[in-house]
Amino acid sequence: MDYRKIDETHIIARLDKGEEIVETLKVIAQKEHVNLAMIQGLGAVCEIVVGVFDVMAKKYKANQFTGSFEIVSLTGTIDSMQGNYYSHFHISVGDTLGHVFGGHLNRAVISATGEVIITLIKGKIDRKYSEAVGLNLLEFA
Repeated sequence: MDYRKIDETHIIARLDKGEEIVETLKVIAQKEHVNLAMIQGLGAVCEIVVGVFDVMAKKYKANQFTGSFEIVSLTGTIDSMQGNYYSHFHISVGDTLGHVFGGHLNRAVISATGEVIITLIKGKIDRKYSEAVGLNLLEFA
C-alpha cells in the first residue's frame, strides 16, 4: 500500500495485491488521525465476504466468494463508536460474466490493485448500538 495526502481534505491510496481492503484502510485512517470521512474506490479482488442485513432477525448473513472480480463500487464512511475507529463500507463487484453482487463489506483481498479516495470531513460523529434496529447507528448528540 502507498498513499498521499493531497490536500487538507483528500487522501489517495493504492492498495496492492494480497492486501485486505478493510484492514488497510483502517491502518491509513489511524495513521492519519481520520475522525470522519467518506471513501470511494475501485480495483480488483479475488476473495470477498459481504453481508446482507436480515431486518427481522437483526443480524447479517455473510456470503463468501473467490475468483476474479472487478470492484464496480466501493463506498462508505469512517467515523467512530465510543471514541474508537469505526468503518461502514459497502461494495459491489462484477464477475467474469458481468454478474454484479455485493453488500456490506466484511473482507476483500486485492488481486491486482485497488484505488481509494478518502475524503476527509471536518468534525466528529459517533455511533451507538440500537436495540430496536440491531445496528450501530450514527448518533448526533
